[in-house]
Amino acid sequence: MENTIPCRLLLDAGCPVDLLAGDSQTPLQVACIHGQAKVFKELVKRGAAVNDRVKWAAVLGDHKECRALVREEMRCGRGRQAESN
Repeated sequence: MENTIPCRLLLDAGCPVDLLAGDSQTPLQVACIHGQAKVFKELVKRGAAVNDRVKWAAVLGDHKECRALVREEMRCGRGRQAESN
């Protein structure tokens, strides 16, 4: 079951939406890895970068809904470039 409350609380508290984890993955990538489409949508709504820097093929796997969301963001040009961390 997806729950966006922890995500929203962290972002509301000022956590950077594109903060890289120790394994160099963004929160958006982690949401996709775990098939968390609602969290993905919340992160994009809050300005998460959907761009070519992200290795989407390796991240998306079999998560069809997240794969479709990434494609739609890229197609519509809403994906922005991440700032250097």
